[in-house]
Amino acid sequence: YGIREFQKNGGTGKVASLSLVDDTGEIRLCLWNDKADVAAALNRGDIIAIEDGYTKMGLNGLELHSGWRGRVILNPDVTVKELPEVERVQLIDIGPGQSYNVSGTVSDMGEKRSFVKSDGSQGQLSSFTLQDETAEMRVVLWNEKADEIDKLVPGMAVCIDNAFAKEGMQGLELHGSSLSQLSIQEYFEPEIKINTLEKGPITITGRYYQGELVDESGRVQIVTEETFEDGQLLEVKGTYDDNIVPEKIQKSTKDFPSLEGLLHPPRKVLSEVEAGDYVELYALVKKSIEFESYKRVTIDDGTAETMGIVFGDVVEGEEYCFYARVYKHTVGTEFVCYQYQVVEAEKKAFDVIKELEVLMEV
Repeated sequence: YGIREFQKNGGTGKVASLSLVDDTGEIRLCLWNDKADVAAALNRGDIIAIEDGYTKMGLNGLELHSGWRGRVILNPDVTVKELPEVERVQLIDIGPGQSYNVSGTVSDMGEKRSFVKSDGSQGQLSSFTLQDETAEMRVVLWNEKADEIDKLVPGMAVCIDNAFAKEGMQGLELHGSSLSQLSIQEYFEPEIKINTLEKGPITITGRYYQGELVDESGRVQIVTEETFEDGQLLEVKGTYDDNIVPEKIQKSTKDFPSLEGLLHPPRKVLSEVEAGDYVELYALVKKSIEFESYKRVTIDDGTAETMGIVFGDVVEGEEYCFYARVYKHTVGTEFVCYQYQVVEAEKKAFDVIKELEVLMEV
């Protein structure tokens, strides 16, 4: 719940409050003075042992306290039962003056800036907008927590534990301090695509074209005596080893780009893309966050910004031509890209084609 200072008998004291849970229930723990600093090093899920503590009635029931005689042991060598699920509050139900556990999607990014504290030291803050199915709310991260905005891009799902609600300049806000915890709840599950195939059994969907299977990531030969029309959408189960040897092929009715779209995707600007498109996007990578097998990026082409997932090693500040499939997202649209090119090479090729077209017209 935070660390606060107070004045008493001409001196300054500190107290930190947090919740403890075991297999019998939950209780509020108050750590006084030198013990209060322990709270700054704790994360949800840590195990602590309290020795020589005492209980007393607080405003909301029985509390456990640890004062100058007490001892706090972090992560002792004991086994405890699994923690209960965190109860998360919807944004519309938040009121000022309390700490909350919330979850939602990053819908907008604010700035990170430095400031001078009242004691003359340097501080920093950053902000973003959190959205759930009930409301939107500004989140402010203070001091060491401010750097966590560098890990975020719009569209990410996050959870925030122990954020304090208070009125801001533009309404109710959530504030994250040293005792708050922000975690990214990554939800994207990559599909099996041609350029991610590994040797062995596979199931994959693509369009048939002249003896090959084609999807958004590339094409691969399919070894079969069956005949299919070019453009037919197929689900193939079989074995992959440089080509696909099918065991079962069946027609598919999935939502999938057309053959013409896969072979010759139209070029669009970001302000005009719609869910369901498979298009060429020329844009600058403004931000890139690396995950295990892909990167989450924010791109900008001068007409709009959008978020996406790229399988490959794109670099912030570079321009690319993305071959991207666009999907509906909680906060607009996002794209998934398996193929891309550095934009300078693509521009040169495009200019050569244009010159040839002009010569042919002459």
